[in-house]
Amino acid sequence: MGDPSDPFVLADAVNERIFREQIVPAELAGVASHRVPRVVFIVGQPGAGKTAAASAVLDTLSQRGEVGRVDSDLFKAYHPAYAGLLAEDDQVAAVRVSRDGRR
Repeated sequence: MGDPSDPFVLADAVNERIFREQIVPAELAGVASHRVPRVVFIVGQPGAGKTAAASAVLDTLSQRGEVGRVDSDLFKAYHPAYAGLLAEDDQVAAVRVSRDGRR
């Protein structure tokens, strides 16, 4: 269910459908499953260098085979309201759709 206090939070079913039908095919297609998968979490405050660190980790892991990147920043563009929010105020667009990206 969406959040009545935030009109940009998608209903659970809509969020799930967008993830399965749009994000997975576009962002995770071709990523092979591994017998012993590895997960790397990169967390930190805004501006801490997470994007640069993630790129370095992806470059290293890509040398060993297919890797997938799960990053809520990649998912923003799939939110139905994101383009309109960007046009309206690019300073708050990411914040308005970030809850769905994290889900």
